[in-house]
Amino acid sequence: MARYTAGDVGAPLEAPQGAIALRFPFGRCRISVHAEGRWMPCGEAAAGYAHVGRPGVPARSEWLSDGEEVVLMVPDACWGEHVTPRMRTFAASGLARKHDDPVLQQLLQLLARTMLDKGEAFFVASLIEAILMRGVLACTAARVATDAAREQLPLPAHRLARTRDFVQAHLAGPISLSDMARAAGLSPMHFAAQFRAATGMRPHDYLLEQRIQRAKQLMAETAYPLYDVALSVGFSTQAHFSTVFRKIAGTTPTRWRADSTRHGGASLTRATAAHAATPRATRPQPMRRNTRA
Repeated sequence: MARYTAGDVGAPLEAPQGAIALRFPFGRCRISVHAEGRWMPCGEAAAGYAHVGRPGVPARSEWLSDGEEVVLMVPDACWGEHVTPRMRTFAASGLARKHDDPVLQQLLQLLARTMLDKGEAFFVASLIEAILMRGVLACTAARVATDAAREQLPLPAHRLARTRDFVQAHLAGPISLSDMARAAGLSPMHFAAQFRAATGMRPHDYLLEQRIQRAKQLMAETAYPLYDVALSVGFSTQAHFSTVFRKIAGTTPTRWRADSTRHGGASLTRATAAHAATPRATRPQPMRRNTRA
């Protein structure tokens, strides 16, 4: 049981061999797993969601709001003959899923309060047993066929890595859904569904978020005018850039840069002086092209 504030990144937790890690958040967070040398997102989660961590695969939560989290390390022997095909599908997906069980959620809340209050070990153990049995009931075989039909496999890690590398290399220009799908080696329809299953985001929303992250880096490290920043990250107009920036960052580019200057004024002052002393023709020039994002 742990408490977090917005912006925190939880310590990575890894289930031992012969067990799984059941993660139940109380608050908005992104859950990621470590694979192929990098952290790969499994989607956003909140109260009412669960995530199953497999043995040997570290997982962590990145908090978007204040919240708490219960993580249970459950040996395979605890499930016995109760394992259903739906449970195997849920565990194999690696994604955070909404469990839609109000009784399970009430048991989890009671467990969280009991652990925070340092309740009796016997009562805690009884609650955990009830939670596990409720989880079995929530995964009855009667719902397997329906859920299997709806199941969308996430984009494999190597295809997701290729997509991210492509986006980072082409942020200054237009990027379409077809471009991202081609980088991943899939059709646009299959790519869009698998990308969302893997990240919890639509490809278009992910692309905009990456453009804004690059813009923040440019605004913090250089003195480029906002118009040049906008063009450098793939926006055709400063107005469109400002609208998207405010939607994602919660503030305007001008105000964000002013706040960044107050926190790191010395480095930005040096960047401003260097920018002023650099002839326009020799500065890095943004790609002045229309964007499809």
